[in-house]
Formats: sequence, C-alpha cells, structure tokens
Amino acid sequence: MPRNQRLHPRLRVLLPVDLRVGGRRIEAVASNLGVGGLFLLDDARLAGLDAVALFVYLPDGRVIEAGGRIARRQDAPARGLEVPGYGLAFTQLAPSAARAIDEVVGGSARRPVAA
Repeated sequence: MPRNQRLHPRLRVLLPVDLRVGGRRIEAVASNLGVGGLFLLDDARLAGLDAVALFVYLPDGRVIEAGGRIARRQDAPARGLEVPGYGLAFTQLAPSAARAIDEVVGGSARRPVAA
C-alpha cells in the first residue's frame, strides 16, 4: 500500500522483532512501526511465509505480542533510497498493544529533536 494511503501513521525505528513460524524463531529488525503493522528489513528467511506470530520490543522496554501477515515484499531497486524488506500487517493486536504502539508513535512527535 502506498505510504499516503495508510490508515495509521508510522514511525521510523530500529527495533528488534522475534517472529515465530511453525516452531521456528526468526530474529529480525523493524525499520518502521504503526498500529497497522511494521516493515522488516530484508530477510530471506521470510520468503514464502504468510502468517506469523510477532514479538516487538518497544524502546520503553514493553514487548508487544501480535499476529501478522506478510502484506508485501519490497525488492531492492536498482537506484533509490528504498530498502528491501517485508511489510507486515497486524491481524491480531490486543487493544493494550495498540495503545502502547500508539504511545510510541504519537510520543515521537512530542519529543524534542536533538540538534
């Protein structure tokens, strides 16, 4: 989905994420986060997967548990600033987890930016 059509704002982050698929644990890194989902930096181990369980480690120490699906794959362009990876949409997210993500995303706008 193009960025301008997202239902929820995203925040650029570098957060550790654990994915669980069929008893396998995959460590990954999210480069953006919002209540609707996140973007994982390229990881070939995700190819061919559909539904996953996610554990997202927020900067404040909270861990968000969610269900998700791979919504899109972004290949590395020949030129440009886009990075390869996978966009995941949350399919199961507890209201408390959604509030925690919203606090992190919304709180970033209230934090002063260091010069």
